[in-house]
Order: sequence, then structure tokens, then C-alpha cells
Amino acid sequence: MAQLWTTIDTAAKRLSVTTRTIRRRIAAGELHARSTPDGKRREVLVDVTPDALDIAVDTVSALEKQSDRQIQIASVTITQAQEETKRWRGSARRWSAAAVALLAALAGGTWLLATERAQATAMEAQLSTKATDLQATRRRAETAAVDLHQARADRRKAQEARLALMGELATARVDLANLRAKLAIITGETGLRGTLRKLTQALTARSMARPPRRP
Repeated sequence: MAQLWTTIDTAAKRLSVTTRTIRRRIAAGELHARSTPDGKRREVLVDVTPDALDIAVDTVSALEKQSDRQIQIASVTITQAQEETKRWRGSARRWSAAAVALLAALAGGTWLLATERAQATAMEAQLSTKATDLQATRRRAETAAVDLHQARADRRKAQEARLALMGELATARVDLANLRAKLAIITGETGLRGTLRKLTQALTARSMARPPRRP
């Protein structure tokens, strides 16, 4: 019989017990358990039938679809972050040019110095805010890139798990076919009934071959 790593909730459904019973069996050593690579949940090793393997394959397919959606979302996030970065860079260049022009105008008249300094300070504050926003955008882009990499890794693992499950399913089906063939042999003419019939025929022939007793 094949075995499969699955979540505690799924294992409880497969074994028709509660999740508390599954955890008690894990604590008693009756079931093997492990943590997932991300450490967010635990998996249990349970025996599954060919039908359960089909369900597991469907589960893996659903995980692949979910992984594809995460990859698409991450790609859109990265694209938006890149576009936002370009816009902030353009704004920063325009503010820098305005600051240079302002400083040049200040050189022509000292009576506007205080006002222009205040404007320059406001522009510098705005530029600082823009720079902070740009850094935040870059951090979001980096986070999205990490999520994209993780989603692709999860997708590869899901594909590998699916291939392994397909192999186990094929083996289980071959074993089932062999068992059915053996059962047909046991219940057929060449099996137990045929053996009994041959034994009966041999005993009959032996009794007929004996010479009659003399009176």
C-alpha cells in the first residue's frame, strides 16, 4: 500500500477521525509527522489507496494552480513597482532642476533670499519624501521578487510531488491488477476447485485399479 505526506486535517478525513486523535497518535508514535519546509504547518504520513492517490494528484494540481496565481500576482507587483520607480525618478530630476534654477535666481537679488530659502527648504523636504517613497517602492519590489522566487520553487516541488504520486498510482494499479488475477486463479477451474477435482479423479482411478479381493 502506498503512503503519502498530507496535512493533519486531510489525514483526519482520510482516517475518519478527529484532528485531536491524529495529534494523539503522533504523540504516541503511531503516526510519523514532520514540519513543512516553511515551518508553518505539520504533515502526517498516512497509508492511501489508489483512489486516495487520485485525490492527492488533484490536490497537487490545485496547489500548482494556486502557485501559478501567486506568480502572476508577484509579476504584476514587480511591474507596478518598476513603473512607480520610473515616475519617482522623473519627478526627482524635475525637482532638482527647479532647485538649481531657484539657486541661480537667488544670486541675482538678496531681498528674495529668505523667501527663496524657505521654498528651497520645502523642495528639499519634498525631495526627501520622494526619496523615502522610492526606497519603499524598491523594498516592495524586492519583496515581490522574493515571493516570486518562492512561488516558482513551490511550483517545482508541486510538480515533482505530482510525478511521484503518478508513479505510486501506477504501481498501485499494477498491484491491484495482479491481486485480481491471483483471485481469479484461486476461484477458477485452475485454482482450488480444479485441484480438488483432479484429486478426486486420482482417488477414483486408484480405487478402480485395485484387484478385487478373493473370497
